[in-house]
Amino acid sequence: MFSVSVIAFTFLILTMGAEIIFRPFVVKNIRKVFSAAISAVLLSQFYLSYIQYKLWKFDETAKFLLPPYQTTDYFLTYVSWRVFVPYALSLAIGLIFFWLAKKYNERHQGQFFYNEEYYYIALSFFLVGHPFWIFYAILLIITISSIIAFRHFIFKKTDKVSLSHFWLPMAAFVILISKWIIMTDWFLKLKI
Repeated sequence: MFSVSVIAFTFLILTMGAEIIFRPFVVKNIRKVFSAAISAVLLSQFYLSYIQYKLWKFDETAKFLLPPYQTTDYFLTYVSWRVFVPYALSLAIGLIFFWLAKKYNERHQGQFFYNEEYYYIALSFFLVGHPFWIFYAILLIITISSIIAFRHFIFKKTDKVSLSHFWLPMAAFVILISKWIIMTDWFLKLKI
């Protein structure tokens, strides 16, 4: 079955592979990669909206949800909330984290993030969607804390750790476990 999360997961895997094999190319073109991800998700959302319209149109009871029985606004509102808003919200969250990471890094003279990491952060938050970005953020905090604690207590190292290779794989992991996440009771409270 077609799903935006399949497109998002595929895009993450392709970006991770390209980042490993063609790192200089990806770093140089990271803005294009980010724009391509937004475009791919947006196109898939339009396609899902089209499929939803066709499904309702040819269903004996659902056809009453479309014109001439309902206004066009009803369908547009439905697909906006069900299809477009979750990724628009996660894009906004991703851009906020992009900005926060960039400001934090500037404040510390570029010690924490490579320039492409801002885009990896925003891309990851965007592609996991809403409300999965919350689980992604929790997983990030747990992983980062564990790595820092492990390095500090086991290896007695206090130097900084680059997380550039964690952003995208962790987002892919969250998309993979999303089927289990949606079975939790508190997921329903977070869903739009």
